[in-house]
This record gives sequence, structure tokens and C-alpha cells, in this order.
Amino acid sequence: MLAGFARDLISASVRAEQNFLLPEFRLVCTNPPDQPKALELFRGVRTKDHAVSVASKVKAEYRKGYSDAEVLRLAREAISRTTYEVVGSDDVLVALQSQASWNLACFGVPVDHVPASLAQLEKALTPRATFLLSDVVRLLTGLPEGHPGRDDSPCRILPSRRELTLTPDLKTQFLHGSSQTLWCAVANDLDVQRNEAGVIAEKLKQLIATGGLLLLEGAGGSGKSTLARRVAWDAHLSGAFLVVHAPFPGDFDDSSWRALLHFVKLAGKPVLLVLDDVWRHQKFIAALDRRVCTNLCVLATARPGGSPVTEPERLFIHRFSMGELSNDIVAALRVLVSEDAQAGTEVPEGTIQRFLASGQILALSLTLQRGSLNGFAKSIIEPLTHKGASYDAFLDLCVAGAYDHSAPFSFFDRATPVDSRFWTDHSFEGLVYIQEGKTSRRLRVGHALVAGAVVSVANVDIVARMISFCERCDRADLQERRFVIRLLLSVAEDQTLRGQVRYNQRFVAAVERLLDSSSFADVHRLGYVLKLIGEQERAARVLMAASVDRIRDDVDVGIALSRSSVREEFIALFPVLFDYFGRQEKAQGRRRFLQRIQHFGTPDQQRQTVEQTGNWLIAQQFPSEETRALFYLATYASDASIAKQTVPLIPLFLKAREDTADDLRAAVRLTNRSDDIDVARILVPRVISFLESVDVWSASDFGLAQKMARLIHGSLIEELGTRSSILLIRMFDQANEWRRKRWLLQAAIGVSSVSSLEKVKEAVDSMIRQYPDRETSQLKAHFSRVLELANSTTV
Repeated sequence: MLAGFARDLISASVRAEQNFLLPEFRLVCTNPPDQPKALELFRGVRTKDHAVSVASKVKAEYRKGYSDAEVLRLAREAISRTTYEVVGSDDVLVALQSQASWNLACFGVPVDHVPASLAQLEKALTPRATFLLSDVVRLLTGLPEGHPGRDDSPCRILPSRRELTLTPDLKTQFLHGSSQTLWCAVANDLDVQRNEAGVIAEKLKQLIATGGLLLLEGAGGSGKSTLARRVAWDAHLSGAFLVVHAPFPGDFDDSSWRALLHFVKLAGKPVLLVLDDVWRHQKFIAALDRRVCTNLCVLATARPGGSPVTEPERLFIHRFSMGELSNDIVAALRVLVSEDAQAGTEVPEGTIQRFLASGQILALSLTLQRGSLNGFAKSIIEPLTHKGASYDAFLDLCVAGAYDHSAPFSFFDRATPVDSRFWTDHSFEGLVYIQEGKTSRRLRVGHALVAGAVVSVANVDIVARMISFCERCDRADLQERRFVIRLLLSVAEDQTLRGQVRYNQRFVAAVERLLDSSSFADVHRLGYVLKLIGEQERAARVLMAASVDRIRDDVDVGIALSRSSVREEFIALFPVLFDYFGRQEKAQGRRRFLQRIQHFGTPDQQRQTVEQTGNWLIAQQFPSEETRALFYLATYASDASIAKQTVPLIPLFLKAREDTADDLRAAVRLTNRSDDIDVARILVPRVISFLESVDVWSASDFGLAQKMARLIHGSLIEELGTRSSILLIRMFDQANEWRRKRWLLQAAIGVSSVSSLEKVKEAVDSMIRQYPDRETSQLKAHFSRVLELANSTTV
């Protein structure tokens, strides 16, 4: 049946009528197929393998002259355009059970686990019970690793209200600024209503068609995390989105992304991914940029002024700034905190207005509870001061928390005696949290605003604590070392501490103590810390230690690539970077490396990189960004032999990937540079098919058509002239801009064959009527010469 669909698609694709739509297919079954291959097709698994089987069943007489590669591409297209439906049988219960089995398999439950999952669902189906998606998911067994239905996934389906029961302790923790209780608070309507919620919900709906990132920007304590969760929770309950939360964006790997994108494909509605502090997860941003798709919307929070390290190519970031608070917020907060407010608490009207103007809803809430931020902090620490060493260690964590940093668990666990481990003491419950990630375990204070107030009220000597952190840090432990260095940067940038750290030789010595074990990125950060505190000479000496042998991971590579802004620096770094990307299959930054090679690399370095990256692309099925970067590297290399070395990758690339205008344009440019007619013979039909399938052409599509036409010359005109010139005339008819119409017509004239001359003549006459100018007359003269040549050849 799928081969029949492929034949229909082949027939449709050769038709050249303007605005012709390619068909969609629906396969209706009376029973769910029970064979693994059929289930794989329905779930969208191993599509490439199945396409090979489907293409092999399309006989020669139905291929309309298409090559094997084109038929394979259209077979994949037919599979992607096919949806499936299971209709009922005479036995209603059997039919329902079959459909349920089918849907569970589509959702991700392995076939072997379907009966057990069905049995658990049947037990839960009691009269008048209501279910959210998360209630159902908890009854399923065998969900694969990375599936959003699993508790150990980097992104997780939101729980239901029955799993978010509000207790007095949780309410108190929320009122004290705990980020860990936000979902529970929002699910139980504990948050105050914000007018921005409706605006954000509308902006998210506008993102569905393209996918993308909506960023809520606001200072710490402005309520952006709570507001994001309110919008997401309402969308969750209404069914407008399937909502997943990403508590650990840094844990996303390729398998996690595959699971999420498969979930998006099968969801039947848009998916909303929610996460906090997005600029701390640059690797996540880079990965999202490569995977932007319809129905995947991301709602994230961030402090103002942040930006991605590398400018996204496909991901458009929509920003929404948190504004001022209204007087209605004050009234709502007074009701919310009434039970927890200290008796007789009076807050001056001027203080309230300052909080409203700055949007500091958490600070306002804490002040309404205890009269001031300092008053709130005192109420927290007074019961803890008798805890001795536990209290002192807690203040250490508050120093990190004041700058919104979490700490590696090992940093405290290793050096804190068992009887002083505050995170196990119930007295600190609600103030301290352990974050359990897939690759790390960290300690965190509830909120930076609370931690900062505690540090202030307790008169903590931050500089002395930082010196202690440097001395007790396990310098060989990557997480501990980078935690301390990032915290040093925050302290050095703190203007209120500038007098305490400038020319403080103990502080300088503590910074330099970290140098021996530091990686390339760490050395640069330590140098920057020393510059900030006025130690210019020491900073210069430290930066001299940033040798290439310190490049060890993706962070180091990113810093190295950003620093290598001149040819001499890059040429010195090249051997280490080349070796790193050769060893690290999943290394980040490969595209930036290729771009640096294009601009700064020698011809020998470019040749080596083309060979290495070509093998990597084949193994990775030609990821889009890196493929385009390599094609452009070879296209613009000073030595033309590099283009000839690279162009054999194009046929392999065409077999491995679905087409996009950007990818095809890069391939066309490379083929033009190499002047390889054999590759052009394969590439041009692919470009034509892609452009024929587009309903409304974009500027990118018009540019692709122009560059494609340059490939058609000599014997290719006889083979492809008719089809290409007819396509170009169709695009000419749709184009509105004079300049674009002119070069489309010029391209159509250049590639026209005898059988397409009549259509080209009609377009030339139309152009003369619309734009009777000198350049159009030249086009007409050009066409006349082509027509004369064609007539003489025919005679």
C-alpha cells in the first residue's frame, strides 16, 4: 500500500501546474497490525530503512524517469505524508482493546509491555474518575530512556493535582521563596494573578506554526519563574499544549532529543517545554537551534541582558520583559501572606511603591511578612544560630546562593563533618535543596534574594569565605573547580566588594592557587578575575599559561574558538582542535571550527579538515549545520582542488537527509565551484523536485532557483532544460519584484530546451508589456538569439 502511495506521489510530482498540492495519504485498518515493522511505521521509527523497502516495490514503469535516489526520496516523502486509522470490529471490547494497544505502542510503550500497561489502566478505570496525561503515564511500564513520561528524563510531563497536594509546610516554603514548590503552588492557585499571563499565552499560540523560544526576562525575584509555570499549568489543564518541564537542561543528550521530538510528532497537539535560567545552558540552546520544528514551543526564563554564545541560525528568540507591579498585586499578596505575617507588621507606602516600580514581587512578599527583607532574614536565621558548625556551613552555601549559584554536592559533603551536614537537618528544611541530575548532584538555597538577605544580616565576610573556598576546593575535580571560578567572577564583578578585593594579596593568592589544574577556559576566567580587581600584571602572567595543551572539553574549545580572531592564533591552535574533534564524536562547536578554518586555515589544514569532517558527516547522517559549514568551507577555499575533494559527499548527503532550501543551496554552490557535471546531474533534479513541492516560494527558494540554473549547461540542457525552464517560468509568474522576475526569466532563457521555448516566449512577452525598459529589451534580444539557434539546429 505504501508503495502505491509512493507511485501516486511520483505521478503528482511530475505535474507542473502552478500551486499544485502534493497529496496526503491515510491508511485505514480494521485491526491494529501486530507485526513489529507495522508498529514501527506507525510510530515513525526507522523510516529510512522502511523507505528502502517501499522504493524497491516501485516498478520501473511507474518511476516517470526518476533515478533510484529520487524514488527513494519520494518513498520517504510518501511515508511522512501517511497517517493511520484503526476502525472498530464487531466485538466492541476487542476493538477498544486493539485501539488502546495501538495508541500505547505509538506513545512509546514497547510492544512486550503493552498487555501489562493495559491491565493497570483497566484497574484504574473506576466510575467518575478523571485523568490527566501524567495519571495515565504513571500506569505504563517499559517506557524507553529519555521518554518524557519517565521520572529520570531531562524533561518530564507535568504531574496532576493529585500528585501536588499542598501542605502547610509547602505553603510556607513557597512564601519563603522556594523554587522547588512552584509547581505545587501554581497547581493549587497559591500564586497571585498577573495580567501578563494572557499576553504570554497568546504569544505562545503564535509560536506553534514555526516553533521557537519565548523568553521571560526579569530580575531575580520578579516572579518570572512562577508566571511561566502559571501559563504552562493553565495550558496543561486546558489541553492547549502537552507540557513538559526540563529541570535539568544540561542533561539533554542525543537520545533525549530524539525522544522529545518523537513525542512532539505523535502528540497530536503542540508541546510546550518549560525551563529556567536558559542562558546557563548554552549547549541546550545550540541543540534546540538544530531541532526547531513546528509544534515545539519553549517557554524559558532569564535575567536581562543575556544572549546565546553563538547566534542561532534557525531559532528565533521572542523576548518578553517583566514590567511593573500593580496595586492589585499588593492587595492579593496581603491576603496570601496574612497568616504568615508578623503581628503589627507595617510597611511604609514608599517602600511598597519602590517594589512595585522595580517589579520585585518576592521582595515585596517577604517584606509584607516581616516588615523588611532584613527582618525576614532574621526570622530565618535566629532559630539556626545555635547549630554551630551546621549554621556556619549553611552560610557558606548562602554566599553561593546570593549570586544565584548552586554548589556541587561533593564540595560540601567531603569537607563537612557528619554532625554538621545541614542538608540532613530538619531545622534547615525548606531552605536548602538537593538537585538530583542525571550527571551531577548539587546543593542550592531556595532563592538568591533570600540567600543575599541572610548573608547581609549575618554579616558574612564574603571575601574571606571565597579565600576559604579556593583553599578547600578539589582543584582536580572539574565541577568543584568551575563552581569556585564562576563564583570568583561574580564576587569580582560585585561593585560593593571592590574595595575588599582590590590589592588583597590573600585573595589574589587564592585565585592563583587554582591555576595549576585549570583548563584553557578556566585560565582565561582566572585572568579576567584578576583584571577586574586591578591586578593587570598578574592577569597577563596567568593568561600566558593558557597553552593549547589545556584544551580538554567543549567549554575550552568554545573559548579557544572565540579567542582565535587572527590567523596566527588559529594556526597555532589548529593541531589541538583538529585532534579534539577527531577524538570527540559528540563535541560541540564543530560548526564554529569549520567557519574558523574557512577564514583562517591554510590550504593543507582545510584539506585535512574536509577529510576528517566528511567521514564524521557520513557517520552522523549529515547533520544540517555542520554539513552546510563544510560545503561553504570547500566552496570558498582558496584552492579549487578542495571543492573537488568535497563534492563527492553531495550524493551521499542527498541519500541521507530530507531537503531544505538552505542545505540544497550550499550543495549547489559547492557543485558550481567544483564544476562537477556528474554531481550536477544528480543534484539538479533533486532541487527541481524540492522547489516543485513548495506551495509559496520564499526569498530563500528564489535564491536557490537562481543558483541551480547556473549548474545547467552543455548536455544537461537537453536532459533537464524543459523541466527546469518550466519551473523557473512558474516562479517568474509568482514573483512580484522586477529585479527577481528579470533574473528568473534570464535563467529560464539560458536553460530552455526546444520543447519549453513557447512558454518562455510567453513570459518574455509578458515582461515586455509590464516593464518596457532597456534591460527587458536586452532580455528579448537574448531570447531571440536562443530562438534562432534552436530553429537552425532543428532545421
